[in-house]
Amino acid sequence: MKSALVLALALRPLLPGQAAIPLAPATLEIALVVGVLFTTAGLALQWQLPRWRMSAEERIKDNKLTEAQAGRSIRFYTVASPALIVLGGLILVTTVFGLLE
Repeated sequence: MKSALVLALALRPLLPGQAAIPLAPATLEIALVVGVLFTTAGLALQWQLPRWRMSAEERIKDNKLTEAQAGRSIRFYTVASPALIVLGGLILVTTVFGLLE
């Protein structure tokens, strides 16, 4: 019942200058740090993707890794990096709007 109330409060139409769920300034600062960390982690994964792909190809040639294992690890990088970047960006945008109020 309590979660339904919180969800209803979060989804209600917003009045100008009113946050859906009011948060303390310290919570917003923590959310800002989390957003930066998620975005940075996503960018690091994206940066390492070509190197990881080449490394996986070499390990397949050396019979240290199967094609299925390499495919799973490469798929992780190709899915996780954009997801972290988008999630971190959404957290950052939401937090910045919360701090500006």
